[in-house]
Amino acid sequence: LPLGFQRTANRVWAMTGDQDIRPMFSIRAWKGATYAPSWGISLAMVPHLSGQTAKWHRTHKSAAFDIWEDAKPRHMDLSTLDSCDAISRAIPSVVAGSRLQAKAFWDSTRQLTDIPTALDRLLSQDPEWFSMRPQMRLADYVVSKRLGLYDRAETAWAAWSKLYDQAEVAAILEKLNR
Repeated sequence: LPLGFQRTANRVWAMTGDQDIRPMFSIRAWKGATYAPSWGISLAMVPHLSGQTAKWHRTHKSAAFDIWEDAKPRHMDLSTLDSCDAISRAIPSVVAGSRLQAKAFWDSTRQLTDIPTALDRLLSQDPEWFSMRPQMRLADYVVSKRLGLYDRAETAWAAWSKLYDQAEVAAILEKLNR
């Protein structure tokens, strides 16, 4: 990883320093004894919600993915069912490919104004995958509202809030507005 990243959890690294948009990288465990790289950003202004609890992630240690991308193509997956030799041979190309893709993603999300375009790109690549990521919808809402993109914010809010019980949404909003 580039200089400035520190490990925050098993297989997760985040850029250090005081940043509102924090690059992150991880090696995610998938079904089928497979691991694959993912990269993305943590946004200090977007809460993470768990039940009726809102948590902020404003430091590199508390960073959490708000917007992310999984490695493509799937040949970047590493299967623990493969031999050690096969995994060792695959690692250099996985590292090189993921570094290039991650850098391109981070370069495309440096400014708050870049984020709607990045989200649109992710949505256009795989609408079903995107719809299963409520944190991205919440990030879209918060960022769009901050940028004054109110129609977009309303659409993102509608997509996000329909995934939750409305009483739960009201309780979360109350806590966030305190």
